[in-house]
Amino acid sequence: MLGDLAELEALRQQPHALQLNLHRPAGQKLQRVHLKIVRLGDPVPISDVLPMLENFGLRVISERPYELAWPEGGAAWIQDFELEQRDGLIVHIARMEGTFREGFAAAWSGAVENDGFNRLLLGAELTARQIVMLRAYCRYLLQTGVPFSQAYMERALGANAGIARNLVRLFQTRFEPAASRSLRARERNAENLVAQIRSGLDAVTSLDDDRILRAYLTLVEATLRTNFYQPGADGQPKRYVSFKYDPAKIPDLPLRARSSRSSSTARASRACTCAWAMSRAAACAGRTGARTSAPRFSA
Repeated sequence: MLGDLAELEALRQQPHALQLNLHRPAGQKLQRVHLKIVRLGDPVPISDVLPMLENFGLRVISERPYELAWPEGGAAWIQDFELEQRDGLIVHIARMEGTFREGFAAAWSGAVENDGFNRLLLGAELTARQIVMLRAYCRYLLQTGVPFSQAYMERALGANAGIARNLVRLFQTRFEPAASRSLRARERNAENLVAQIRSGLDAVTSLDDDRILRAYLTLVEATLRTNFYQPGADGQPKRYVSFKYDPAKIPDLPLRARSSRSSSTARASRACTCAWAMSRAAACAGRTGARTSAPRFSA
C-alpha cells in the first residue's frame, strides 16, 4: 500500500504518465506475473492494453481494478493484471522489470511500434532499443521482396530467441563504440558470434525460419556503418535508424541495387526506405509476403 501511495504521488508530478510495476505474489508459478498500472483520471481501456500485452508475449488471465477517490475531487485507478508468458517461459522479474517498464511505456507512447517484435523483450531478454534494430532490418528485407510478411519474420525470431539475441550481440560488437577497445578483439568477438549463430542455425528445423535468420545474418555482416549509436541533439537515441550496406555481400539483391553501395533509413516507429530504386509492385509484394520469386540469402 505504501508503494501505491508513492506511485500516486509520482503521478502528481506527471499526471498524464503511467506508473508501472511488475511483481509476482508469493506462491505463484514462475511463468506468471502481475502488472500493476496506476493512472490518474480514467482507467486504461482494456481494449487498448490487451493487444499490447499480447504483442509482448503475455496472455491476460484476469484484471482487478481499484478506484481511489480524493475528498477534494479527482480520482486514480490501480489496475492489477495477472499475466502468463504465452510460450511457458519463466519471467525473471528481478532482471527484466526495468526493461519491461521502459519497453511498455515506449510502446504505449508510440516511441516504438506496438507489434509482435516486442515479444523478444521477455522471450529473448532484449531491450526495446535493441528490438528497434531487428525491426529496421525486417523493413529492409520486406523491400527486397522476401516472400515472408513481417508477422512471419516476427514469429521466426521469437521461436529462435537465442539466435535473435546473438544477432543483436553481433551488431553491438561490430558497431557499438564501447564494445571493444581493440579492433582485433572486436573482430575476434564478431567471428565467435557468427560461429555461434551458424551453429544455432544447424539446429533450426523450419526451412522458412532458417531462411529468415540467415537473411538477418547476411544483412548484419553486410552493414558497413550505422547511426544507431549516435545520440540526437537532446542526448537521446535518434528517432530514425540508418544502415549503409555493401551490396556485394548481399548476393540476391536486384542487380541494379548491387551496382553500388546501398543504404536504408528507418524511423523508430515507421517503415524503412531504401536508397536504391524498387518498383511499387515489388515493394507491395514484399510487405504482404505475396511474391513468389524472391531473393535467397545464404550465410
